[in-house]
Amino acid sequence: MIQILCNVDLISEGFDVPDCSCAILLRPTQSLTLFIQQAMRPMRYQPEKTAIIIDHVGNYTRFGMPDDDREWTLETKHRKKKMVQDGEKIRQCPECFFTFPFAGACPKCGFVFPTGRREIEEDRAAELQLVQGFTVNYSTPEDCTSYAELLQYAKTQGYKPGWAFYQAKKRGLLA
Repeated sequence: MIQILCNVDLISEGFDVPDCSCAILLRPTQSLTLFIQQAMRPMRYQPEKTAIIIDHVGNYTRFGMPDDDREWTLETKHRKKKMVQDGEKIRQCPECFFTFPFAGACPKCGFVFPTGRREIEEDRAAELQLVQGFTVNYSTPEDCTSYAELLQYAKTQGYKPGWAFYQAKKRGLLA
């Protein structure tokens, strides 16, 4: 019996596994259709089955819950930055990690989200300064004094990052 099945875009769409009870999402997507395909994988009905969706990349914040009611149409829509339906905000409880449409308190454990306004701090004593004459120009590898500078030099010269690593090791910049 297969207990864990891992894939990268092989069984995201059109693959039927009725026994699947957990989906771990590690791929951010801008596609509502793909999100629903991936997230609904464990939600195929079977008696006494609990579906678990672990969304490590926050797709639910863009699209809402995978089983939300949606109004589908064949009309072309202008793309929106956020695709949460009807402006409904989705939250995750910091106590029990239950994900739900925001209601002020977690329906699972009762955690009450704090409310309040944040004040903007203003520093009127700060002054702008014009910085001139600062250029990063590593014309030779000897001009570089750190691994980061060697990486930058390698990039400008078209060298591979391994060149910078070798140079840094040779100079004792890396342990």
